[in-house]
Amino acid sequence: MTYTTVKLYRLRMLFKKLCIPLLTTPCIWVDNISALVLFSNLVFHDRTKHIEKDYHFNCEKILDKDI
Repeated sequence: MTYTTVKLYRLRMLFKKLCIPLLTTPCIWVDNISALVLFSNLVFHDRTKHIEKDYHFNCEKILDKDI
């Protein structure tokens, strides 16, 4: 999910530099229940320490309504 978020965010910034407006916020469809629960609940879980950077990056983009 983080790989897709990074690619989509880069495309969004490229469109912004080219003055191409996006009418809606991009949406990533995820078919992983664990990922959906992790990113919809803003409480960081102890068992996910190894993905801390990815988690915070994704949450930041979601809260900023970039993705």
